[in-house]
Amino acid sequence: MKSNQNGRALEYALVATLQERYGNAYICEQTERDQTRDSGHFANLPQEMQGYYRQQCAAFANWVAANKVSDQGPVSISRIADRAAMKGDVTDIRLSSATQQYNISLKHNNNAVKHQRPGNLFAQLGLVDKAEEKQYRAAIKAISAQFFSQVMPLNTLLFSEVKSQDETIIQSFYQQMCHLVTDTINSQPVDPQKAFDFLVGNCNFDKVIVCRDHVQVMQFSHIAKPQSLQAKQTSANHIQLDFDNGFSFDMRLHTASSKFALGKTINQKFDTRLISDSVQSFTL
Repeated sequence: MKSNQNGRALEYALVATLQERYGNAYICEQTERDQTRDSGHFANLPQEMQGYYRQQCAAFANWVAANKVSDQGPVSISRIADRAAMKGDVTDIRLSSATQQYNISLKHNNNAVKHQRPGNLFAQLGLVDKAEEKQYRAAIKAISAQFFSQVMPLNTLLFSEVKSQDETIIQSFYQQMCHLVTDTINSQPVDPQKAFDFLVGNCNFDKVIVCRDHVQVMQFSHIAKPQSLQAKQTSANHIQLDFDNGFSFDMRLHTASSKFALGKTINQKFDTRLISDSVQSFTL
């Protein structure tokens, strides 16, 4: 939750800075509501963090005005809802003028791209075989059932207590799940382009990573579409995805809740990060 609040505070800071930088800037009602909502998140940040948020946002805003969207005329600044990412648009903030548009995917000090659930793997890969998907989901249930049978004697519903009593139970669960996902990716007729677009987004944008001492700008535009995808399991809970267009991703499986319920779906996600790419990148 804290990282989400920090992310919203950063979006607030950048939009506020852009409004100051562009004399003819205007925002829609929804963006104004988002700014009002997230001003509190920014105010709750430590003073030092507020300081470098302001500093780096100002440096980036000046670069945008000089290189992307001119300040000669009205400029619309919009915060884009998270639900747009479900359709492939990963834009957080969009600047538009009469002649220019600039899409920004904003991150704070990390290179995360997705937090996807393994249960939805077939849709993520562009697979439409319902019979195969049914078998895949049945395999997940079987792995979960084995986990439940192992934890029942421990008399707990907390992952932390399972880990403290017998960490091998959780490691075995991760190992089997990652093996299933890896095998599914490599054995199914995956559409590499759809899988890539799911991870990266299908909208031209710059990924902007704000750190304490610099801003990194990664230009995700005019990227060659991949023709192949290979997955390999690199540890009990890590899978590496390699596309033939120079992009590689690390997917770390983790539980997305501190609790579980016997017989119910286990809340789990992949934390997916970019580890290799072929994009133009620079720092400010």
